[in-house]
Amino acid sequence: MSVLWKGCLSQRIKKLDLQGMDPAIPIKKLFRLALYTSPVIAVLVIGAVSIVPYFILKGFDLILLAFALSIGSAVIFTFWSLNIGITSFLSKPGRRPVSRSFRYFLSYTLISSFVLCVRGIALQFVDEKAFLKIDAPDYTIYFTYVMRISIVFSTNTIILILQDLVLIRENKAVVEMENAQLKIKNIEALNQQLKQQIHPHFLFNALNTLKALIKINKADAEEYLVKLADYLRVSISLGQVDLVSLSEELKLCAGYLDMQKMRFGEALLHEVDIPANLGPDFCVPVFSLQVLIENAIKHNTFTREAPLHIRIRYCDGQLWVSNNLQKKQTTEPSIGFGLANLSERYRLLAGVEPFIEAGDTDFSVSIKVLKHANSHH
Repeated sequence: MSVLWKGCLSQRIKKLDLQGMDPAIPIKKLFRLALYTSPVIAVLVIGAVSIVPYFILKGFDLILLAFALSIGSAVIFTFWSLNIGITSFLSKPGRRPVSRSFRYFLSYTLISSFVLCVRGIALQFVDEKAFLKIDAPDYTIYFTYVMRISIVFSTNTIILILQDLVLIRENKAVVEMENAQLKIKNIEALNQQLKQQIHPHFLFNALNTLKALIKINKADAEEYLVKLADYLRVSISLGQVDLVSLSEELKLCAGYLDMQKMRFGEALLHEVDIPANLGPDFCVPVFSLQVLIENAIKHNTFTREAPLHIRIRYCDGQLWVSNNLQKKQTTEPSIGFGLANLSERYRLLAGVEPFIEAGDTDFSVSIKVLKHANSHH
């Protein structure tokens, strides 16, 4: 299963926590948003509240307007940079988590200090009244200072809101990705558990057969033991994967049928009709054919005079396993893996289930052949 989902899990994850900022902040995304929104905020906030009324009163000057909006955009981008820096600084690994309120307080404090410092430096070189051509009493100038402070705070508030919206969206994406990872791990564990149910049941039957053969014919018992060892060697190597090529599954199935033939002799017949041109991209869940054959053997009675005939064939992307129906009057106690096990594994791996067709004289199960083992079906 891990192979199937490898492409999905290779996607980069950016984690964060708005209350206690996590180390990985989407810095590039925030700076890209800052670059796009700074001119817009400059026009909407600074322009609407300060620049436009000034030009209405003093007369329109295109060059001065463009200069003012450019400066405003640069200042707002600086606000963005300071906030991103604060967020990144507070989210460094090993740093104690801080609340959003503290982050906001630090942001307003740093932005206010920055504005006052820049204004103090600018006044050393520029006469504000002369530059803006304002002739007004001092109390009017002080009123404009209050208005500018409110503009700074409202602009910073907008920036903080936009930044937190990005962080919330990133946090949601991270949570969804982590939930998907947990779901995948649960599916992997369940699929592994379903595969592990097959071997104990098979070994139980194999050891009972070996015990019976030892009493009847020690030479056959020795041959059966060799075939069992070969089968287990192959099955162990395949037990770590979820899907195998159809050719590998048929080889595994042939080994299993050889052992069953030693157990039942001429009472068990089988034929395989699979095109030779099916390449390695045609896959099935590992042990799927074994489950279907074992299911047929378990639920039918058969003798040399009335043998069980198992047929395996391929048709239009489906693998059919059929047998003549000779139901046992009493069946062995079920340990609940059989067709239910195979159906659940198919549902986990491919989102489909085997198709069962039961008639009066025949019983067939069709399973989908999955193409491209490394893709998510």
